[in-house]
Amino acid sequence: MICKICKFEATGKKFSNHLQSEHKLKSKDYTTRFIYKKRPECEHCNKETRYVAFKFKRFCKDCTSIASSAGGKKGGQAQAWNKGQTKETDTRLRAYSEKVSGDGNHFYGRQHTEETREQISRTKTLNRIAFQKRINERSADFELLTDFL
Repeated sequence: MICKICKFEATGKKFSNHLQSEHKLKSKDYTTRFIYKKRPECEHCNKETRYVAFKFKRFCKDCTSIASSAGGKKGGQAQAWNKGQTKETDTRLRAYSEKVSGDGNHFYGRQHTEETREQISRTKTLNRIAFQKRINERSADFELLTDFL
């Protein structure tokens, strides 16, 4: 990180020590004042959010269950950076797409052998019990015209 007060550059504990010794600020106070401009509030109840390593969480400690449902196990993190982006609209996606297309794709110009095709076919085939279970689950979606063996 680069100190927004004096342009000192360091990471982790070294940066925190710099803030304490040079500017008499705790990392939480520095983050509030120079990164967020004001202390963020919980998106649900407007209480103070939790602070962790130069970041504030989106929810307070009382609303962590909401955070879990909003973001699964990630605790309510923001959406993925590429949500809604395509290789036409985002340079990172375009670069990755170009990297793995053509010769960059490990499967480019190759085909499965007859042996691997048979193996894929065997592993993708449902056994009788699984097949019957799927038919039973979806029986309302279609009319069974013929019996299966």
